[in-house]
Amino acid sequence: MERSYSAKDLIKLFCHLYRGTYGEPYKPNWGKDSGMIQNLFVDNYENDELFGMIHVAISQYQRRWATPKHPRPTIGMLCTWLGQQAMGFWLDEYQRKGAYDEKVYQKVKTTRSTMGYSPSTILDLFKIGKCLSQTDT
Repeated sequence: MERSYSAKDLIKLFCHLYRGTYGEPYKPNWGKDSGMIQNLFVDNYENDELFGMIHVAISQYQRRWATPKHPRPTIGMLCTWLGQQAMGFWLDEYQRKGAYDEKVYQKVKTTRSTMGYSPSTILDLFKIGKCLSQTDT
């Protein structure tokens, strides 16, 4: 079985993708954000679903959900309405492309990459500390 992302891994992933998209760091509230992510996501979704949801939430936010009052995504948004919207978009895209055909799904699961890294590679980078050293507590 694929190892699971921890809440800390998911926050680091959010921060990494946020920095790559907006050119500045995201400053999480580690205690509050870890609790929300742990309760809502860690045990309820597969790694590729979590990765896809976070990627869509950040990469599509400006185009789909930004408002003058809320110009950028937050982890709080992700844990409420934004996560549901992003997951729906991600699932629709994969279904539209036929990714839930089991054979195609397995291939996508093992080769899908974002920003040049596969989900398992990003997790490994977090684990060995080569990614996001500035967001460590």
